[in-house]
Amino acid sequence: MSSSSSSSSELPYFCPRCGDELRFWSVPELRAHLVSRHTYDTLLVLSQARARSSRPAGLLPLPGPPGSAEQGSFLGLPLPPACLDLASSSASVQLLRGMFGPADHAPVEASTALALPGTRLSEGVVEFGLAVGIGLEERLALDRKISRTFAEVEERVNRRMGRLRVELQKKEAQLECERLDGERLRREKQEVEERAAYLSRQVSAAVEMMERLKTDLQEKEAELSERQQEMVDVECFLRDTAEKEAEAKSRLQVFMETLLARAERAERLLLLSSHSHPNHCTHAPGGSGSDDIITNKMQETVGNRRSYSVSGSCRLRDRPVSLHPHSAFASRTRTLSLGSGGLDGDRYAAGGGREERLWFGEGGWGNRHHSTEEEEEEEEEEEEELRLWSSAERRRFIRTHTPGSDAPSSLCSTPSRRHGDRQLEADTLRLRAGLFCVFPYLDVRSLLRVAEVCSDWRFVARHPAVWTRLHLENGRVSAQFLITLSQWCTQTHTVVLHNLRPRSRRAGETREDYHRSTRGSVELGVEAVLRSAGGSLLHLWVSQCSHILTDRTLWLTSCYCRNLQTLTYRSSSDPVGHEVLWALGAGCRSISSLQVAPAHPCQQPTRFGERCLQTIGRCWPHLRCLGVGGASCGTRGLVDVVRCCAQLQVLELERFSDLGLQAATDLCEAGLTALQTLVLVHTPVSGQALLHFHSMCHNLRSIELEVSASDYFDEPHTQEAQHLFGEILSTLKVLQQRPGLDCVLRVKAEGL
Repeated sequence: MSSSSSSSSELPYFCPRCGDELRFWSVPELRAHLVSRHTYDTLLVLSQARARSSRPAGLLPLPGPPGSAEQGSFLGLPLPPACLDLASSSASVQLLRGMFGPADHAPVEASTALALPGTRLSEGVVEFGLAVGIGLEERLALDRKISRTFAEVEERVNRRMGRLRVELQKKEAQLECERLDGERLRREKQEVEERAAYLSRQVSAAVEMMERLKTDLQEKEAELSERQQEMVDVECFLRDTAEKEAEAKSRLQVFMETLLARAERAERLLLLSSHSHPNHCTHAPGGSGSDDIITNKMQETVGNRRSYSVSGSCRLRDRPVSLHPHSAFASRTRTLSLGSGGLDGDRYAAGGGREERLWFGEGGWGNRHHSTEEEEEEEEEEEEELRLWSSAERRRFIRTHTPGSDAPSSLCSTPSRRHGDRQLEADTLRLRAGLFCVFPYLDVRSLLRVAEVCSDWRFVARHPAVWTRLHLENGRVSAQFLITLSQWCTQTHTVVLHNLRPRSRRAGETREDYHRSTRGSVELGVEAVLRSAGGSLLHLWVSQCSHILTDRTLWLTSCYCRNLQTLTYRSSSDPVGHEVLWALGAGCRSISSLQVAPAHPCQQPTRFGERCLQTIGRCWPHLRCLGVGGASCGTRGLVDVVRCCAQLQVLELERFSDLGLQAATDLCEAGLTALQTLVLVHTPVSGQALLHFHSMCHNLRSIELEVSASDYFDEPHTQEAQHLFGEILSTLKVLQQRPGLDCVLRVKAEGL
């Protein structure tokens, strides 16, 4: 045991932690023990190990440059185990060099030594190291100084590490932001690429659609040009047809008048030849019987002949054949216009005879319009013959052949009868003159009744000068009744047909059959009236006549009444279409007032639309009064009308589409410079539109509004609709109080 302990104590190297109990022969064995069993972090453990050592301390040079290490090994001094830990840390070596070495000494030549236990200081050590004798207190002070140094170093390192950690966190945050920005930019780039691809597809589709639309537009333009050419052809055809029809009517009228004149001349020659026979030329006291036979024969012959004139000529029993050299004046037939039937037994009272014109020509009652040039020439010939007569012969003829007498004159009447029974007294003339002042103001029913009073009243009541205005309303009429009235309508300038009704439905007749049989049933009579009036008709009103009068009435008007100036046609069953308007525009070019808005409720709401408005603008550019409307009319067609009709003074819109500020702006830009009256009937209009009309139309004198809640709302009877309609009326009332509009704007509200 003692030998083993002594042998172990003789080993040169020992473990600082385990003490002298464990010693080792070589440094690698000690190093392996330290690595496997212990860990040395600081120099404090070394100093404690040195304090426990009882051997005198020796100085161990610190690792220095390679030359110093070689010198230490040259001296043959083995490195103590306490320096192993210090030699393995380069940072510790640099720190110890800074602490113990002189400040101005080079790092390479500096050498520092520590006291090693169990060694003595030798001369070699003193030569190459720092020979310092350090006691226990100096060692402890050195250890504390080393500990503080290491603590400061560690604190600095920790602070440095904290700053680096904060910077690292900042960098990591910035890196995260950059990464997020990169991802966002990547997504945006992808979205932009997708959007670009989508827009590219859209552009391709739009280009293809544009190509198709361009092709369709070219086809439509070609079709439109074809339609326009067709319309031009139809217009030319209608114009040629109307001209041919007028020419045919004129030729037919001339032919019939010539035929009548030849027939009358033949009959007159026949009667004169029979009268000039010796058996009839004796004026014996019994000769009057033969004269009566001749007169009766003449009356029978003429009475059986049908008259083709509405007003016609007087029969020969009312106009006895005169033996005067100028008998052609007495036998001249007066024809006003073509008719459709003859007169009854009192035909002489129908007016239009030559004698009536002699009595009332100067007073203006017998004035008439000529429908043909032949009538004018005939009238001139009669006037020339009249001038050839002497005043005495004229008075004698008037006394002899005065119409309206109770009995016809015979061929060979005695002077006493001519001056007795056939003489027209002055009081009769005054009576008829007074009746002519009163009868023009009577209605149709009254005129028909007063004609039954006496012959004088009948003469005046059935004279064409009294029938200048034909007004029929709120009654049941037939075609035959109108044909009868047409006999006296040769000077009629105004015809008003309002709310006429057909016959009553018969028992057992279905509604469909009744409607089919009565549709257009009065048009034949209206045609007779229009044909009789001819060019004298200036004003025509047809409204609320249901289905007994269709738009064919306007076509008839274009054929017979070329001088028409005012036309009003309102129908709920047959509103006017663009074809009829085109025909009317070709025949009646002088229309200055046109009212053709469909009546409400309309059975064909789409018949009157944009095309009708365009036709109106093309046919009548000089319109001064226009009334249109309907659900199918839009702002575009109305703008076309306003642009063409620059002289428009009165504009009436009924049940038009919504009239807002944009529509008012378009209309004012197109025209309406001469507009004086604006009438809006059940047409929704905004306050801004009214203000724009008032500011742009400087000649505007009146704005009339007729509105109801149904014009603005589909369910006008709800509480909300009534409330909103009340607000609209409040706005209109505020506009009425605005300076400048107070005397212009008038509002009539319904259903409030």
